Amino acid sequence: MSNLVDSTTGLDFGASLQFQTQIGTAGLIITAVSIAAPALSLASAPGTDPPELTATFDATVLEGDILVLQYAQNAFFTSASTATHTLDAADILAGEYTFTTPPLGGGMWYFRARDTRGSLGSPWSNTVSDDIAGGIANALDYSVAGNSQYLMMGWL
Repeated sequence: MSNLVDSTTGLDFGASLQFQTQIGTAGLIITAVSIAAPALSLASAPGTDPPELTATFDATVLEGDILVLQYAQNAFFTSASTATHTLDAADILAGEYTFTTPPLGGGMWYFRARDTRGSLGSPWSNTVSDDIAGGIANALDYSVAGNSQYLMMGWL
């Protein structure tokens, strides 16, 4: 859980803080909220296409928060694709949600997740990478005919 901590005193305010002060005849209320980054892990076997990724979260998430998964073929997430899921009571109780992406095709893929609540957002999770096999080299099957004079090839 990501807590709000005073850097001078070390006082820990937990996940949210409300501060009230009087300004003239009006009162000012400032509320600061912190949402912890989810932890992301590969739920399917490495190289599986489409991959499954599990985002695990803590008590700073609320029902109705939107969990965002980004995935791209570079670690900078330029031109990234996204998948979203609105958290419900069952997700909160489980403390996790598993995304299944569309089929991605071969190559190295990078994944990260975050929790959003309106204009608030958690930091990005850890980055998970998965090398997904694909392409022509992995889809070609060959066998030798019974008399070994011919090589038979075909697509799987």
